[in-house]
Amino acid sequence: MQGGELILVWLEKDFEKKMQKSIDEIYNTFFKNIYSIERLDDNGVVNILDKEFAIDTIIHFKNGSTITCQEKSRRHKFFKYLDFTFELYNDPKMNQKGEWFHLSSQIYFYGFADCDESKHIQWYIIDLVRLRMWLAEFNDIYKKFQIMQNEEYGKANFVVIPFSEIPDNCFLIKKEYLSDFKLDWNEFNNKGE
Repeated sequence: MQGGELILVWLEKDFEKKMQKSIDEIYNTFFKNIYSIERLDDNGVVNILDKEFAIDTIIHFKNGSTITCQEKSRRHKFFKYLDFTFELYNDPKMNQKGEWFHLSSQIYFYGFADCDESKHIQWYIIDLVRLRMWLAEFNDIYKKFQIMQNEEYGKANFVVIPFSEIPDNCFLIKKEYLSDFKLDWNEFNNKGE
């Protein structure tokens, strides 16, 4: 990895860390009786659970149980695509497998940041067992989904899955943009008269 690429990767890490406050607020709103939220890279050292099993976070509940999570926050500029990007190879040329092959988290938080990058305007908490069961129906992901090469940050390539194609039962919770608003279309259309 060259100097410029390394800087871009660290900028993304800073962005991801900045968005954790918003993720924590979402977790605390929808999951009851949380005791703590443990980020596995808080001390700057790559944790084996993250490296080998793509587990970023562990939610600890007051009764002693846990949920393991993978988390991805995307910048606002990517909101227009409304897709789930699943890392296939960390480095395709070196055949270095990505999260597609070793993701072992129970849930995946996936959200899009607002313009200020202070909160998520649209987000999903995905049940990874159900998502994996759905994806297993496709023998050849290269024929079913688009594969894109990351041109901006690092060397990874991604399976690109539009959220509109993912079955509803794969989502534990989702908040889509404008889902909290009610718009009276008759009133809206009469404003221009």
